[in-house]
Amino acid sequence: MLKRIVPLFAVALMAASCGKSKTDAPMLKGHFEGEAPSSITVYYDVDGVSTVEEIDVDSTGTFIFNTELPVEKVDLAIASGADVFGARVANGEALEATINGDKITFEGDNAAVSDFLSAYHSAYNYMKFKVKPDQIEAGYDFNAFKNMLDEGADKARAALPSVPASERDYYTSLNNAGYDYVLLSILSSDHYLNKNDHTAEMNEIVSKIDPNSDEARLSGLLSMWVRSDSALNAKMISMKDSIGFTAAQIKAIDEVLTNQANKNNLYSMATSMMLFYNPSDEEIEKFFATVKPQFDKAPAVEAQLRQQIAESKKVVADGDVLPSDPIVISPDGTKHNLTSLFDGKIVYIDLWATWCGPCCREIPFLEKIVEQYKGNDNVKFISISCDQDKEAWLKKLAKDNPSWPQYIFDEKSGNQFMKAMHANGIPRFFLIGRDGKFILVNATRPSDPKMVEELNAALNAE
Repeated sequence: MLKRIVPLFAVALMAASCGKSKTDAPMLKGHFEGEAPSSITVYYDVDGVSTVEEIDVDSTGTFIFNTELPVEKVDLAIASGADVFGARVANGEALEATINGDKITFEGDNAAVSDFLSAYHSAYNYMKFKVKPDQIEAGYDFNAFKNMLDEGADKARAALPSVPASERDYYTSLNNAGYDYVLLSILSSDHYLNKNDHTAEMNEIVSKIDPNSDEARLSGLLSMWVRSDSALNAKMISMKDSIGFTAAQIKAIDEVLTNQANKNNLYSMATSMMLFYNPSDEEIEKFFATVKPQFDKAPAVEAQLRQQIAESKKVVADGDVLPSDPIVISPDGTKHNLTSLFDGKIVYIDLWATWCGPCCREIPFLEKIVEQYKGNDNVKFISISCDQDKEAWLKKLAKDNPSWPQYIFDEKSGNQFMKAMHANGIPRFFLIGRDGKFILVNATRPSDPKMVEELNAALNAE
């Protein structure tokens, strides 16, 4: 759904040359038994540059990944709703997967490695350990998260003996890195939410991170190292503006690291954050000139960044129609095109998710505003969840019992809509007129009194 900036777990680069085709069968063919999503998202890493592909799932529950890889083999992360699976794929080889709920089985080439990767992703799935607002209200249960981590890690370790001996040491190291990444996350949450001091334990884990290892990059540990490395941060501390700071980051990363793939990964992270500050064309070109020595060795990163910049200029503005008409799903499972719900009224749309603290803090304010306009047939309020976990969404609705219409995005069309809107974060609010055009692409949030002023102005203008 909403694209989040998270590490690509277990997306391991295995070779540097393409192989000749040995079979006409798809590289990966998957089939869902039972309920199937409309699409899946596949992630993989080549030389530290992440590729993301959305793949349609057909009416029979089947999907095919058959991209010609720039290297011989890669390890995929496959996201389906809240579940993440893994698979090893290779040019000229064939793998088949069957998915039933949160379980996956493999047949064909690289099945044993794929079994491990899926156990790995299940064990260290970032979203399983992300703290939700209701968990903060109830009290952060460190022991429950630690037990879940240990249980998943045991299952991942149990899959290692079946991995070919030539690769077992690498995947053992990757598994250890994945464990440490999540352990640092839950120690940090307990540290800040429950005020339990884990400083010594966290420092010990961080001190053992090798920032030049592929495992550090692919597990997410590299991002933990960046936050904690005093030498690296000292090189950037004097920079105040976002462009200068990002350029200083890239130069410092180049000086400190030797693994070019890890450099590429951190360059991408740094420049993605820079774009949130909407730099001018002049600032962007100055930035590229400043980091030319580094980007000359990272052409794929530069190409990806320039594409992101070009896409960001396709801005949806007030007065425009919606860039797409996504499918939204009601709590009972009924599907609707979003515009079919407008009913010729002024519509205030709230985009949120259960895992988003700022989103959930707006709900009581929106509830009061909905009550304030109760009986006014000229306005309609719609909340749309960006959750991938439908059960978490339904559980939140059952708890809050909101009185206005609630929907969740269909994953494929929701992703397309959010990308077209350049909605890089939530909560996000839209105000749409009777003609179906945006009155405000960035409407004020319910907690701000200005929101009612905007709504009344729209109603009085009709």
